[in-house]
Amino acid sequence: MKFIRIICLLGIFGVLLTPHSVQAVPNIGDGYKQFDQLYLDATASSLTGLSATQMFTLGWRKEQQAFYLQVMNAWSDTLGTSSLYQYTSQGITLSGGIRYYLPGDAWYVFASEGILVCGPYAGSFDPRVGLVGSNEWNFARGKVIDLYSDCTYVNLYQDTYFTLRIRDGKILSQHGNSRIWAYAIGNLQADSAGSNGLSNRIEAGIGLGYRTYEAPFGLSATLDFRLGDSFRGAIAHRHYSNPMFVISGGF
Repeated sequence: MKFIRIICLLGIFGVLLTPHSVQAVPNIGDGYKQFDQLYLDATASSLTGLSATQMFTLGWRKEQQAFYLQVMNAWSDTLGTSSLYQYTSQGITLSGGIRYYLPGDAWYVFASEGILVCGPYAGSFDPRVGLVGSNEWNFARGKVIDLYSDCTYVNLYQDTYFTLRIRDGKILSQHGNSRIWAYAIGNLQADSAGSNGLSNRIEAGIGLGYRTYEAPFGLSATLDFRLGDSFRGAIAHRHYSNPMFVISGGF
């Protein structure tokens, strides 16, 4: 059964990524439009260490539904942090899935099947299902509120992960589509297993951010100072400070 799943997943990648298929698939069923996305990020956190992600998505969408192929490389290093779990890890995942966009396109539900092709779990399958979305509200006098949330079941770990982040701030400087802003931030992370304190924490703090967007390119950089509390699971320090820097971008 495992061998059949590997052949099917890699076969889909092989067929759909040929030049002929890339041109032909968007026309299937009339109205499908091809899209592609490249996303990159790098994070430095006193709590969780260093991490980086590179992800390329190729998909086809018609109205609210879409299907896609994805290649993701993820690297993390917790050595020298206060985490109980000290490790360096890197892995590449090939996956394919479907999405359904909710009205407004800011949120979508998804289901995917993936296989890890290198790293500590190489050869393992990684089916997932979840909900992901974000919103931003702009008010008079430069006030901005944004929200991000996701809830994902990861079969590889037999666990469900939840994130909710909200920032309430003010634009300090804006030039065209570029801005510098300061904000207060609240962040909640939880999982159903409850064994890892890093996955079950609540944080509040302040931050300074830069963002620019000029289609099709976007770039964001943030520097946060957070105070946190781990409300369950194993962790070195139940109460902690967590300064962190994140830079992300994509096309």
